[in-house]
Amino acid sequence: MKKILFTSLNDHVPWGGSEVLWTEVAQKLSEKYQVVALVKKWSNTPKQMQNLEECGVKICYKPIVESLTFKQQFVEKIKSKFGLKKTKQLNDLEVVYDIKSFELVVISLGNHSDGKLRQYTDYLRTRRVPYVIIVQLVTDLRYLDDTSILQLSEAYVHAKAVCYLSDDNLEKIELQFGLLLNNTLKINNPFFYKQNYVAPDQQQVYHVACVATLTTFHKGQELLLKALAQDKWRFRNICFNFYGTGANEIQLKNLITLYDLDNIVNLKGYESDNNKIWKKNVACIMLSRMEGQSLAMLEAMSFGRMIISTKVGDAARLIKQNETGFLIDAPTVSLINITLDEAWENRKNWIEMGIISRKHLYDIIKKDPLIDFSEKLQSLIN
Repeated sequence: MKKILFTSLNDHVPWGGSEVLWTEVAQKLSEKYQVVALVKKWSNTPKQMQNLEECGVKICYKPIVESLTFKQQFVEKIKSKFGLKKTKQLNDLEVVYDIKSFELVVISLGNHSDGKLRQYTDYLRTRRVPYVIIVQLVTDLRYLDDTSILQLSEAYVHAKAVCYLSDDNLEKIELQFGLLLNNTLKINNPFFYKQNYVAPDQQQVYHVACVATLTTFHKGQELLLKALAQDKWRFRNICFNFYGTGANEIQLKNLITLYDLDNIVNLKGYESDNNKIWKKNVACIMLSRMEGQSLAMLEAMSFGRMIISTKVGDAARLIKQNETGFLIDAPTVSLINITLDEAWENRKNWIEMGIISRKHLYDIIKKDPLIDFSEKLQSLIN
């Protein structure tokens, strides 16, 4: 039986949106291949990893890397200064038994410039093991010097395929690296492909959902709060519901208090019932500074919701301006304010726009993304 290894470079949190695609595809391919997953060991194993094991996927854990003491850091600096051999760092892939026996290694990136990518790809190339890179997010908001660009370029150019989620992301990669990639595959993030349209509840107030982790550098919720601080919003029958948890929850609570927005902004916390979210909310708003292809946006569209979003990632393809939603040209307070006013003036059309939004989603994503990506990976093996 042919073997495939899936691995994620997400070593920061136990679970994130970037993990959904590769774990679900690994689970699907385990029906036909011997599948191994290499992940970081967490004190509380995410249920999604437990699901993989139950499907027969073998889980390998990355070696535990202990933080260097001050003395150890000093010794390493002295070694570096005098050109002495540094203490050997174990490559994560070394824990995978007989790596050369794998037909393909699939590497999932939370962001395109992860510094660990080169370690993985160099290891695989020296052993002649083909690999695929899944790029979940590309951003030009992080600094890359020429050395980093050169190293990352090597990793991308020699991949059997670079799988990307939006033209915007691919353009940013090629712009940053100064090259054209000829080994790319366009893919889509997964959502429940059989989702039926769900009509929103009839309410006097227009409820708008922002479904995103509370990480403002990425998701930009603080920009929305600043836009809503204008007096005009206090006299409009609208409410914004934030669903999620994250590192900037206190910041957002403070801003809600500072701008006196308690009557129009609610922090709802994490909600696992998607039906509950979209029965209550008639529209979706996304203020991200960077995206690949938003899972929350795909979900909202599948339920039949109008979208207001910054023009990042795949938003420009997924949203038809003034037909299925509204695009904000850039994540700035002034542009958010202009677009919100435009959307508000069209509020009586939101339900109809949501119905068209759902149709548009299935017009452009004509095949279940999990089936589509699984087939594309198998074509690289066979």
